[in-house]
Order: sequence, then structure tokens, then C-alpha cells
Amino acid sequence: MTDLRCAPARPRGARRWLAGAVVASLLLTAGCSDGGDDDSAGGTTSSSSAADGSTTTGGEQTTATSPSVLEAEEVPAEDGSFYDVPDPMPAGEHGDLVRYQVTGDQPEGLTRYRVMYLSETVTGDPTVVTGLVAVPDGEAPDGGWPVLTYARGSSGIADDCAISMAIDGTQGADSVLAAEAWLVEDAVVEHDMVATVTDYEGIGGPGIHPFLSGVSEARATLDIVRAAGDLPGLDLRDDVGIMGYSQGGHAALWANQEAGGWTPELVVHGTVSGAPASEVASLLGPDGIFEKGSASLLAAGMAQEDPALDIEELLTLGGVEYADLMAASCRPDPAAVVALMEDPLLQEDPATSDTWQAWIEENTPGNAPAASPVLIVHGDADANVPVENSEALRARLCAGGTPTERRVVPGADHIAGAIPTIADGTAWLAGLIAGTQAPPTC
Repeated sequence: MTDLRCAPARPRGARRWLAGAVVASLLLTAGCSDGGDDDSAGGTTSSSSAADGSTTTGGEQTTATSPSVLEAEEVPAEDGSFYDVPDPMPAGEHGDLVRYQVTGDQPEGLTRYRVMYLSETVTGDPTVVTGLVAVPDGEAPDGGWPVLTYARGSSGIADDCAISMAIDGTQGADSVLAAEAWLVEDAVVEHDMVATVTDYEGIGGPGIHPFLSGVSEARATLDIVRAAGDLPGLDLRDDVGIMGYSQGGHAALWANQEAGGWTPELVVHGTVSGAPASEVASLLGPDGIFEKGSASLLAAGMAQEDPALDIEELLTLGGVEYADLMAASCRPDPAAVVALMEDPLLQEDPATSDTWQAWIEENTPGNAPAASPVLIVHGDADANVPVENSEALRARLCAGGTPTERRVVPGADHIAGAIPTIADGTAWLAGLIAGTQAPPTC
């Protein structure tokens, strides 16, 4: 997934990114040193209930549902208690806004909020997740703002890997974690949309991040849309586009699958998946990018989501130490990382382990009906996620009845592919929502 910690800091006051400066390293690892069933496949004919109880179709502008009964707390911009986990956990529904904070560093053209919202783990336990909401300046379009919900690429599993911590510069050099969000902010300002960007479960919130757990990713990506609707004075429509890159490409696909059952009031018009980590078995193979360190992070998440699993049945002592190191800091000691990776980290080969194979099957997207058509964007020079992987995804989605278009970007590696994914993908989603973009066909 996308590692944005090695990129240069963002310049202020101008267009934020040039093609070569999105990131300096996009690794499918954690650390710079670590080598819903919806009958509407097209997404535009789903029905949803408006705030007044009326029902409208997805081809029309739809008004966001009523705010939650949970009264959200406004946290002052400089108050460092924002990430304190509520105790006890507030009562409410998944997607309810718990607290919000205007970030200390406001970019030109929009207002950015840090948010904490209720969600639910795969095991059914209530939790809180954090993230960002970006609102363009000016009046909302007629009917309210449509929403782009963005699933970011991986930057690690530690709390300080949260994009919402880094984006206003409070994390010093780690502010480069926010590179994807800056690109998304530029895109939504251009297309008159509100952006939501989740930190994911366990990053900035309680527990261990369940890396590449599809249902967890989906819930975090969808629930933040509901939470944004609870911000004071923010007028949102139920019209939504989903987008993600790398790990986020995997998350976006899962959000598209889960939306019909998890957030049925949202009208999902389209889903953009850039360089997606969709073919999990391939990435865990002997030549895959997950073959060593990141597999340990997957195992840590597996053990959290299945109480019957003992982490030491999945990982060696070195593997447990590696996962602990990565969970403690987004910038672990490189020497310690390298030393741990010299020895085996996994107890079993995922290719021959029943436990691993069951998890891979459960978390590979594209095997269930989806809410909306899909656009895949992938660079043909991507060494981290092989370009043939997204062709396998396209074929699987089409075979399952999800209209899918795949765009291959000539010469783009895993770094450069993020730019057309976000820029072109946002334009595609805005066109679907406006009714000016024809949906794809297989």
C-alpha cells in the first residue's frame, strides 16, 4: 500500500503536487525500511430515504438522512485530547459523529475537519475511528454537496500513521503522510464535492489495525460519510462516489460491496480503485510484496478479528516482535526492522496453510454483488502491484455482473499511478453523479 512518509513536504499556496512529487516511496509494507447485497449494479437506480422520510431514486439529487441523536463534541483546534478514546464508548449507531476539530493548518479553498466517529469491528464490537472531512469554500450546490469518500494507501499500522494527525503539520516530517489527502482535496474543490478520508480502524483509534480486512475497511470508509453529515451546518446529499489507491483500492472495492447492506441510505454512483491490492494470494506469494514484513501485520490483524487464533500460531517470536515494533511507531528504527527481517517471521507458508487460505478467500474483493460500476486505474510499470493483477480483478468483476472499466497508464509506476487515479477518477465520479458520464460496460 502507499507509503507517503518519504515524500517531500507540501508547498503552500499553489497547486500542491507535481507528477514526480506525490511520494518518494510507495511500498506495500509498513515502514520506509521494509523492503452487502445491492440489486442496483449501476448505482444510479437505488432508492434512499430522505431526511423528511420521502424516497428518491439514485438518478436524482438526494438529501442526506437526519443527523444522529448523539451530540458531537467540538474540540478546540489546539487541544491535544482529540484522540483520547471515549470511556465508556458512547451509545449510538455506526457512523454517528463523536467529536470534531477544525485542523490547525487550513489550506486555501476549503475547510478541513478532523473527525472521530462510531463504527463496528468485524466481531460486532463498537469502536471509534478517526479521519478527515474537507469542505470546499462557498455555498453548497443545489440539493447539497455530493461526497467523495476516499480510502488511503497504507502507511503502517501505528496510531501516529493516522493521516488526520499528520495533515496539518503537527507530526513534523511525518506530515508527508497526508500527500494523498492533499491530492484529493484539490480534486474535490475542482468538482464541488466534499471529501472524507478515513484513518481506518485501529490507526488513531483503539485496537490493532486489521490490515487488508475488507469488511473493516469498508465500514470505516462508509461510516465517515454518515459522520460528515453530522457536522454543524454541512448540507450533504446522499450521492456518493468511492475511491481508493493501493490498500485503499482494496478498501474501495469492499466498500462498494458492503454499501447496500451497511449504509443503505447512500446512493453510490461509482467506485474508483487505483493499483488495488485485490489479488491477496498473489501479493502473499514467494515473489509478492507481502512475502515478509507485511504478512506479519496481516497476521496481527487476523488474530485480533478471530479470538480463536493465537498470534504465536501465526508468527514466530521475531514476527510478533516485528508486529509490535510496527504498531508502536510509524517510523520504527530501521536497524531493528532489518535485523528482525533476517529471520523467518511466519510460522506457516500462507500458500499451504488452511488458516491463511481461508482468510485470503474471505478478504479478496470482487466475489459478491456491488453497489456501483467500477473504474480501475493502474500503471503498467507498477512493480509493487503487478498490472496483470488488476486485469484478473476486472475479469472477476465483469463475470459477477459489475460493470467495470480498466485504464492502464503507460509508463506509470506505483508512485505516478496515484495522480491519474485521483484526478481522472474524481472527474469520472463527478460525471456519474451529475449524469453526464456514461457508466462503463464490460
